[in-house]
Amino acid sequence: MEQALKKEDADRLVFEAADVLKRVEKMGDLSEPLLRLKQKLPQLAGLGAEPEKPTEEKKDRVAIAAQAEPRPRAKKTAVTAKKRRKV
Repeated sequence: MEQALKKEDADRLVFEAADVLKRVEKMGDLSEPLLRLKQKLPQLAGLGAEPEKPTEEKKDRVAIAAQAEPRPRAKKTAVTAKKRRKV
């Protein structure tokens, strides 16, 4: 990633399957420590409790959202694709 950023070349972040296998063989599985990481998640209030009954206000909001028009999608252009590659 550092080289891609330094050289401003996002193509350096694209790997083929064979490239990945060579890298794992050379450097090991960089994600392996995550498999051994022990975490304690906090208790969330209300988790597992009975679901609350919807109020009239919530029902109104759901009804309004269901009536909303979907936003039109932006057209993809060659310029847009080129800009994405530079990011």
